[in-house]
Amino acid sequence: GSGLVGEGALAVSKNFRSSRVLAAGPIRLVFEVAYPEWEKPGLKATETKRVTLDAGSHFNRFESFYTVEGEGPITWAAGIRLAKGVVPRVDRERGILRTWEHQGQYGDNGWLGCGVVVDPAAVLDTKEEGGNQLVVTRTPQGQPVTWYAGSGWDGSGDFPDVAAWDR
Repeated sequence: GSGLVGEGALAVSKNFRSSRVLAAGPIRLVFEVAYPEWEKPGLKATETKRVTLDAGSHFNRFESFYTVEGEGPITWAAGIRLAKGVVPRVDRERGILRTWEHQGQYGDNGWLGCGVVVDPAAVLDTKEEGGNQLVVTRTPQGQPVTWYAGSGWDGSGDFPDVAAWDR
């Protein structure tokens, strides 16, 4: 997930008000969802999120177009939920967060990697908050906030181990 960071708190909206499909593939699916206005102390914003899903890719592209009251850059965060016992890898220099966790809740179902990739030049901080590992970044107002998120499973044959997932 992602969200704006304002006054030390993360503002995240999960209830979108409208959606539309921009491309219905078979090679590429692109859709947008619009969220209602957020109003929190020190933050008033709207968001339209565009999601691009490409066939055969382990990562999806996310772009958020924010309208924010006031001047200056937009500070935002994207992250990965931290399952119990999972230690994430944070690579600020490459703009990468990743996890690699055993899927053993219902038997041995292998290992699953989750990842978030952002522009490393935009990274301000990384932190653990609310059961998530976050990368906090800054984007100039008027430009879309862009990140990639995806996953890989060792049972797919594409990622036999954590080193392959890191590459």
